[in-house]
Amino acid sequence: MANFVQSFSVGMPKATITNFQKVTQIERKPIAKPFWETQLFMWLCIILGGGAVAYFAFGLLKNMKNE
Repeated sequence: MANFVQSFSVGMPKATITNFQKVTQIERKPIAKPFWETQLFMWLCIILGGGAVAYFAFGLLKNMKNE
């Protein structure tokens, strides 16, 4: 790392600020999100995924009791 920093900084010009300008903020209209980017979709996926994990876990527990 030390060799990289030393060789990189040689011959590089210094950065200077020469001009300041005030930047105005552009008002943007809110864009409607697609359904798969909403919190409702995320929670539905979490619940369905948790349900699938629970279903297979209980199925495995039943099989372990039988054997």
